[in-house]
Parts: sequence; C-alpha cells; structure tokens
Amino acid sequence: MDSADKAPEGEPAENVELSMEERLHALEERRRKLLKQYIKDANLTPKEAARRAGYSQPSVLYNYFSGRTTVLSKDLMRRMNKVMPGFAGAVANIDASVKAAPQFQDIGLRSVRMKMVARIGMLRAKSEIAADDQTEEPVPIDRIQRAAGAFGVWLLTPGFELVYPNNTLLVCMPVTRYQGPLCAGLRVVVERMRGARVEVSLREIAVEAARAYLLTRTASLAYQAPVSMPWPSDGTRVWKNGEDRFSIAGVVIGVYINFEFART
Repeated sequence: MDSADKAPEGEPAENVELSMEERLHALEERRRKLLKQYIKDANLTPKEAARRAGYSQPSVLYNYFSGRTTVLSKDLMRRMNKVMPGFAGAVANIDASVKAAPQFQDIGLRSVRMKMVARIGMLRAKSEIAADDQTEEPVPIDRIQRAAGAFGVWLLTPGFELVYPNNTLLVCMPVTRYQGPLCAGLRVVVERMRGARVEVSLREIAVEAARAYLLTRTASLAYQAPVSMPWPSDGTRVWKNGEDRFSIAGVVIGVYINFEFART
C-alpha cells in the first residue's frame, strides 16, 4: 500500500474494527500530537506555553500530554488558541475529518438528560428533578461529554435574566470531571443548602484581590448580593457562608436559548 492509501496518522484504517474506547482514544491522540506540534512550531516549551496561557503551573499541559487528563478541555483549547492563533480551528478540522470517517459515525449523541432546575430564591427538598420527570433534550453533545457525566439544567428567572432568557438550557460538566481550572468569568451551577432544603442557581465566578465571589446577573435587588467562596479552589468541597452551605454542582460548557416549554 503506497502513502496515498494510508490512513492519516493517529486515525485507524477503515478495515480495522475498533471499540468505541479505541476510536475516542485515537481521536484524542491526534489532538495531543497537534498541540505538541503547535507548541514546537511556536518555539515554546510546554512550561512557557502554559505561562503565556495564564496557568500558574505547567502541569495542566503535562497531564494532558501524558494521558492523565484524558480529554482536551474547552478551557485549555481556548487558552492555547490565544497563545497560538489557529490552534482551535485546527482542532475543529481534525474532529470533523475523523468523525466523518465511517468507523466514527456513531460517536455523536445529540441529547442531554435534564437533571436540575436553576432559579434563585427557590428552595426545594432535592437539587435534582425526580428521575421519572427527567427528560432527554436534543442539543449537541458528544459521547465523550456524555460518558464524563455531562447533564442539563433548565435556567429560569430570576437569577441570570440579564444575560439569558427564561427557559435557557445549560449543558454542564460535573465539577469533579471538569478538566480546566476554575477561573474568573466561568459560569457554574451552585447549590445553596439551608437546613434540609436546597436552592440551585447559575452564578459567575469573579476574582478580586485574591478573593473570589459568585455573582448573579439579575435585575432583582433581593438576589444581587455576591457570595464569597474559598480561593483558590477546585470547586469540589462544600463551604459555609453565614447560615447556608454552598457547593458547585457543575461548570457550564454549553448554552441553548429559546426553548418553548417552561419548567416550573
């Protein structure tokens, strides 16, 4: 077989039967090789690339290159694209070419399970929607995200209506599975626990003078007070603020608006 007939590097030949795990691994290996090549072409070391991207430690890159971090996160891709313009587009081209191959056609899974309703000021017995009432909604989500535990949240007003309208659908990654670090500007789904009841809301992380706060985006004066949170933080531990306890349930990775049916 001459070079014109060979499958692209990192992509399996069409006549090779691969498991889904092997297919996804092959796709991620191409992303790793691409990032390494971009860093090399920019005459940077991983440590220098991480520093320019705003990371305090280069471990985020070394963990990805070694496979300890299994998936290229959106945060890492976005930051690397700022350091090396064109990287995100090259990743998109790889994803499109690999997933267009016949053996990758079943990777796509265009639905998400809706597990929560976020509305500030609404205290409920449980943070999650009852299992029998959870629905699958048709939004773009791939099998990698689904396998990592991505879930859907209905965003209702009040809480974030200055940015997103009522019935916005949020796709979230559990904070324990989110690959990037928590940082200013990131939007997170927060659980506020008071006694045996819990409120779920969408908030944005803000950092000022080495202190972090969770902000709403609402016109309602009653809900505009920021909530302080531990900093730095990976978001995995519960903390107390006044009489309430707080935790971060997930990080928003996708937003879809103008859904017709209301959730109450």
